[in-house]
Amino acid sequence: MSFPGLAPPSVFLATPSRPPLPWEQWEKMFNVYLVTSGAAEFAPGRRKAILLHCLGAEGQRIYQTLPAGSSAAAPAAPGAAALADEDGDKSAAATSDEYDTALVALRHHFSTSCNVVVERHRFHRCCQHSGESIHDFVAALWELASHRSFVSQDEALRDQFVVGIASNRVHERLLLEGPSLSFESSVRIALQFEQAAEELKEFSLSVDQVSLQRRRKKPSHSSQKSDSQPAAHFQQQLTKSAGSHAPQRNRPPERNREWSRCSASSASLHCSRCGSRDHLASDSQCPAHGKSCLFCGHKGHFQNVCNRE
Repeated sequence: MSFPGLAPPSVFLATPSRPPLPWEQWEKMFNVYLVTSGAAEFAPGRRKAILLHCLGAEGQRIYQTLPAGSSAAAPAAPGAAALADEDGDKSAAATSDEYDTALVALRHHFSTSCNVVVERHRFHRCCQHSGESIHDFVAALWELASHRSFVSQDEALRDQFVVGIASNRVHERLLLEGPSLSFESSVRIALQFEQAAEELKEFSLSVDQVSLQRRRKKPSHSSQKSDSQPAAHFQQQLTKSAGSHAPQRNRPPERNREWSRCSASSASLHCSRCGSRDHLASDSQCPAHGKSCLFCGHKGHFQNVCNRE
C-alpha cells in the first residue's frame, strides 16, 4: 500500500551552510519516503528527479559540480524521458543505474566530509545527562557509533555505556560483571535499576501523601487547647451559677468561709413563716404575710416551712 500524498522529508541543504542532518540519517529518511509513497517503483530517472528536488537549492547546486551531475546522466529538459509517466515509458537517456549513480555521488561527497577522529572523540565524550533515560542514552550512543569504523562496535558501545552511565550504583554493578559483560546485558541491567528507582519513587510519594492526609485529619495541640478553653469557661460559669443553690459541702473554700461567718452572725434569726434568716416571724415585712401555702392551703406561711409537708 502506498500513500501518494505523503509529505517528503525536509530538504537536505537549502542554503550554503552545514547540513542540518548527517547525510546517512537523511538518506534513510528519503528511502522511507520512497517506499511509503510508492515512488520506489518509479523509473530511475523519475526517482533521481525526486532526489534532486528533495536536496534543496544548495544541494542541487553542489550536485551539478560533481562528475555525475555534469555528465550525460544529468536530468533531461522538462518533458524528456527522465520525467516519464508511471506507465513505464523510458527514454534511452534514462539508464537503469541513473538514480544509483546520483545517489552514490552524493553519498561520497557528503560522507567524506565526516572527520572520523572528531566523531570518535564525540562518541567517547558521550555521557548520560541528568534526567536522561536509559533508552535515550542508548539511542545517542548508537547514533554516534554508526559508521565510525570501530573494530568491534559492541565492545565500543559497551565500554562507553559503562563510562557514561550517570548512576554510581549501576556503574559499580556493571564493573562487577567483568569481561563477560556485553552491551545488551549492560543495557538490561541499567533498565532494571531504572525501573526499580521509579517504583521506589512512586511508593515514597504515595506514603508521603498518606502521611499528609493523616496529619490534616489529626487536630493540632493548639487547636485542642483553644477548643477546650470555651468548654472550661462554660464549666466555670456553670459551677458559679450552681454554687448558690448547692449544699455547703460543694461550695468553694472562700465561699464556705463567707457562709460560715454569715451563719454565725445570723444563727439566732429564723422566720418560721418564710424561712428567712434575716428576720423573725413577727416581722411585719415578712413576705409570707397574707400568702397561702401551696401545700396545705393555709395562709401566713410558705410551702418550704410548712409543718404538714
